[in-house]
Amino acid sequence: MFSNSLYWSRRTRLLRATPVLLGSLFLWTACDATAPSSDSSNPLAPEFSHKPGHNPGGGGGGGGGGEPSPSTVVTFADRAGDNIRSDLGGSYTDGTCGVVADFNLTDARLDPDGQYRGKDKRKCGDPRALVFEWDQPDDGGATKVTRVDGIFMNIDGVESETGVDMLHDGQFNVCNRLIFNPDDSGEPNNGSNRLLVSFDDGGNADPADDTWTVRTQPFPNDKGYCVGDDRLWHMPFELTVERK
Repeated sequence: MFSNSLYWSRRTRLLRATPVLLGSLFLWTACDATAPSSDSSNPLAPEFSHKPGHNPGGGGGGGGGGEPSPSTVVTFADRAGDNIRSDLGGSYTDGTCGVVADFNLTDARLDPDGQYRGKDKRKCGDPRALVFEWDQPDDGGATKVTRVDGIFMNIDGVESETGVDMLHDGQFNVCNRLIFNPDDSGEPNNGSNRLLVSFDDGGNADPADDTWTVRTQPFPNDKGYCVGDDRLWHMPFELTVERK
């Protein structure tokens, strides 16, 4: 008596043979399917590792009954003259093409290539990145070459903000930290400027419509302090953080 199906697997391919009754003879038909890949590696710190579409920071939103929270989406305005910009690949959506974006407690975080894997390369091409233009040193000295890299970003207390143009600290992990916080505990009195954060509830109580806009103050108060070269740089930028 023949079984309904016979499976034979190799490393990444699956051969499936199925008996077909033709008169008194059994013929075997075959088809192949790609076996699912298994990639469990994760270079991130445990507290920054999560399933795409889930928000470990808790931050409002997300239904009960095990339903995933809305994905966090970070979008750079890429205005003319901005010195921190996107890679022109569109919004950075958590769980898409290796992007990690979420709220940690109330801090808004972005790691453009935090979970980039081989499967993302096949689907999306190169990993996502941010662009840093170093052409406006506050001291009028030498400029630096543009850097394009998957730089980690953290903006303090965004999710708890309900006001407009409120001052917040922030940093990017470039040049051994680019700080927007004049009272940073590691680099006090560094001369940098805090960021402005504004909240928009979308006109209703649904957390899925909440949006926060983060931007530098107007020139000349748009300075970030680069720990690596001990210099202040005008680094204007604007972005939004939202759930979708």
